[in-house]
Amino acid sequence: MVFKKDKELNKMINIKMKLSKKVIIFLIIFGLSILASTYLLIERNTSTNNDFYFIGVAGTFKNKKTNHQNDMLQGLELAAARVNQSGGIDGKMIKLIVQNDKNDPSVAMKVASNFSQDKRIMLVLGHYHSTPSLVGADIYQKNAIPVITASATYDPITHDNEWYFRTIPNNSYYAEFMGTYLGLNLNEWPVVIISGTDDFHQAITNVFVKTIQKYGINVIEQLYYNKGEGDVSPQLIKISNNVKRMNKKSIIFISASTPELVELVRLLKSSPQKYPLKIVGTDSAATSQFINGLSNYSREQNKPGYYSDDLFTLSVSIPGTGNHQAFQFYQEFYDTYHRYPSWAAASYYDTLMLCSQAIKRAEISHSPGIRDKRRKIRNALNEFYDHKHAYHGVTGNIYFDDNGDVKRPMIPAHYQKNVLVPEYVQYQRTFNQNLDLNAIDQSLKNDIFVIDNTVLNKKKLVFANIQVLSVKPYKKNKQMFSTVDFYLKFQFSGKFEDSNICFVNAKNPVSIGKPVMESNEEGVVQRLYRIKADFKHNVDDQSFPFDYHKISIRFHHKSMTADYLTYVPRLILKDVSILDGWSIASHHLSIHRVEDKNIPKLKVIKDNLYYSQVSTDIVLSKKVNAIRYIFPFFVIVILLYGVFFISIHRMSAIIPIICTAIIINTYYYFKMIPLINHAYLVKAEKVCLLIYALSLLVFILNICISMFHVKKQVKKERMIRYIGIVIFPVIIAIFLMIVF
Repeated sequence: MVFKKDKELNKMINIKMKLSKKVIIFLIIFGLSILASTYLLIERNTSTNNDFYFIGVAGTFKNKKTNHQNDMLQGLELAAARVNQSGGIDGKMIKLIVQNDKNDPSVAMKVASNFSQDKRIMLVLGHYHSTPSLVGADIYQKNAIPVITASATYDPITHDNEWYFRTIPNNSYYAEFMGTYLGLNLNEWPVVIISGTDDFHQAITNVFVKTIQKYGINVIEQLYYNKGEGDVSPQLIKISNNVKRMNKKSIIFISASTPELVELVRLLKSSPQKYPLKIVGTDSAATSQFINGLSNYSREQNKPGYYSDDLFTLSVSIPGTGNHQAFQFYQEFYDTYHRYPSWAAASYYDTLMLCSQAIKRAEISHSPGIRDKRRKIRNALNEFYDHKHAYHGVTGNIYFDDNGDVKRPMIPAHYQKNVLVPEYVQYQRTFNQNLDLNAIDQSLKNDIFVIDNTVLNKKKLVFANIQVLSVKPYKKNKQMFSTVDFYLKFQFSGKFEDSNICFVNAKNPVSIGKPVMESNEEGVVQRLYRIKADFKHNVDDQSFPFDYHKISIRFHHKSMTADYLTYVPRLILKDVSILDGWSIASHHLSIHRVEDKNIPKLKVIKDNLYYSQVSTDIVLSKKVNAIRYIFPFFVIVILLYGVFFISIHRMSAIIPIICTAIIINTYYYFKMIPLINHAYLVKAEKVCLLIYALSLLVFILNICISMFHVKKQVKKERMIRYIGIVIFPVIIAIFLMIVF
C-alpha cells in the first residue's frame, strides 16, 4: 500500500518536473525574444541617421493653427510623405528638421548657425520671410550649405550667393509683371501709390512705377507710411482719407506688409465710393494671413468678401488651375488637411520635390563628408538652368538663372467671397523665344511682351462648368456605355469659338448645337449648352464582385492650342438622375495636355502642338448582391479549416468535405467567367485559385496525419495538425495583404 502511494507520488513529481521544465524552457524562449526585440529596436534607433536624408526647415510659426503658417509645413510634409511612400531617394527616407526663426533676425542667425553646424543636414528650406532669409544668407554661404526659399522675395537674398536659391519670382520680376499686366489691360486708369518707406517695399514700388510709365499710365499720387515712427494707424487713416478726397476712378496700388495691407483695405472700403477704386496688392494679398486678418472684422464675417471682393493680386498657384499634377496636389492636400492650399503650400511642395530630384542626381551616397555632399547637391540644383532642363511641378516649370532665381509668369487674379479667381487674360512663356516679324505684329497687338529677357504671350482663360443631370448605363455588343445628359457652361471674356470643341471619347461625334441661354455683361460672355451623348465605360474588373465603371467626359478645342487657351473646369453632381441599381461612387476633375493625333509623334517637339483638355471622370457603382458571391467562399474556408479539428478516425467525412469545397469553388468560378471581360486574372479569380491551393494543402496534411496515426507516432501526428491550424490562417492573411 505504501509502495503504491510512493509510486503515485513519484509519478506526480515527474509530471511537475516535466511541466516545470516546459515552463522554464518557455520562459527562456520568451526572455530571449524580448532581448532580441529590444536589441533590434535599439539597433534600429542607432542606425536611423543612416536611413534618412535630413533637410532643415526654417520658418515662422507663431501659432500652428493659423493657415499661412501651416501651409509651408503642410506642403513640405505632403511632399516628404509622397517621396517616402514611393521608396524614398535610393532607399533612404526624407526627414524634416523644423526650427522657428520667429521672424526675428537674431533668432534667424541662431537657426542658420544650428543648421550649418549640424552634419546631418543636407540642405535647408526657408526662411519664410525675407528679413530672416537675408540675415541667414551670409551664414549659409560661409558654411557652404545650399538653401532654397519658396516665399522670401527680397532681391538681395540670392545676389552674390551661389548657395541660395529661390523657387518663386523676386520682387523686381513681380513688380514688372504686375505693372505690365495693368499697362496692357487697364492703361486708362490712373494710379495711386501707397507704400511703406522701408527698402523692401520701396524697391517694389520703384520698379512698378517705372514699368507703368512705359505704358503711359498716370501716377496721380504717391503716399507713404513709416513704421519707424511707431504706431502707423494714424498714418494709414490719413492716407485713406486723402484717397477718398480725390473723387476719381483710380487703381490703388498698395505695397505693404500684411497687417498694414489689411488695415488699408478695411479703411478704403469702409464707406461707399462715388468713383470706382481698383485695389491692387502685392504678394502679401494672396496669402491666407491676409484673408484671416480681414475675417476678424464683423462686416467681413457677416458678408464674406465685403472688404476683399475685387481686390487684384498675383499668385504662383490657385486651386482649380494648372496642370494635371496641380489638380492631383489640390485634391491630395484637401483630402489630407480638409481645406484647399494657398500658394505657399504649393510652392514649398514643389521645392521639396525638386530637392528630392537634386539629391538623387547628386549621387551622394558614397561621398566622404557632409561638405562634399552639400556641394554636390548645390551643383545638382544648378543643373536646372533653362526651360528644357526644368523641374515640371505643380506651380509650373522651375529652373534657375545665374542668381539662383526663378523667372516665370504668375497668375493674375481677384477675390470673390474670400476666394482667389483667375482673370480671363493670362500670360505664359512662349516656347519660341526668338522674335521674328510675326512677333512684332503680335507685340503691336499686345499679344506678346518681354519681361526680363523672357517672351510671354497672351493666353485666354475659359471657365467650363459641367452639371450632370442624368446618367443611364446600358450594354451593347458586350461593351458598356452611358447616355449622359448634362449642361456645359462656358464663361469667358472677348471672343471664343466655344462650338468648335471636340469630345474625344464619345461613342459618336458630338455637336453641342446652339446655346439654350446666353448673356453678355460688361464684356463677360456666358453660354449654356445642353448636351446628351453616349460615353464609353471603363470597367474595373479587379473590383469584382463590386462593380465599378468609370465614365470619362473629355473635350478640347479643335484649333486653339494649349499655349493660347486654358480652362478652369468645375464639375457639379447634384440631384443626378440615375438608373435604379446604380450610384455615383466618386469623381475626379483635371486638365491634361494632349497632342494632336494628326501630327506624327516624331514631329511633336513644340508646345503649340498640344491642346488643353478638360478631363472629367465619374465612377459609377453598380449595386450587386455581393454576398451571394462572397458567402460561398467564406463557407468553403470555414469547412476546410474545420477539417483540422476532426478526428482522423472520421476520414470518411474529411474526404467528402474537401471534394465538396472543390466542386463548389469550381461551380462559382465558371459562373463568374462570363461576367469578367479582361484576360488577366482579377481578384475574384485569385480567390478561386487560393481555394484550390488550400484544398490541396488540407488534403496533403491530412494524408500525413493519417500516415503518422497508423504508425502510432502521436507527437508527429499532433505536430502536423498544429502546423495546419497555424499555417492555414497565415496563408489567408498574407494573400489578403498582397491581393487586396
